Amino acid sequence: MTVSKPEFSILTDPVKRAAAEYMLFKCGVRSKYKGFVYLADAALIYSDGTEDGFGLIYDAVARFRGKTTKAVCRDMSYAVENSPDLGERLAAMSGTDFDFLTVKPSAVVSIVGRHLSYENDRDGDR
Repeated sequence: MTVSKPEFSILTDPVKRAAAEYMLFKCGVRSKYKGFVYLADAALIYSDGTEDGFGLIYDAVARFRGKTTKAVCRDMSYAVENSPDLGERLAAMSGTDFDFLTVKPSAVVSIVGRHLSYENDRDGDR
């Protein structure tokens, strides 16, 4: 799936948005940073089964938010860097060891996005 305007509907679904933001809170990402919203957007796009790389996902978030990709990436990095428990909580969620210094926005997006896609699959089975 290539991210385009029609796929932006996942970004405006209030239930999916709440789930993405809850997962980010659970990871310890603070909502006071602009990057929190961008991380939620990127995780939602990732959870929708896109095969695009992170660069294209971040481009889609930037288009949706009316920002530049550089600003989106900078703000996501700032939110990640200022979340002191993030590495430990991501490790608990994913079963993988994380060195906090190596946690990047792409790791947050992929782990949260995967959890969201599991939730979507489980809800679809009901």
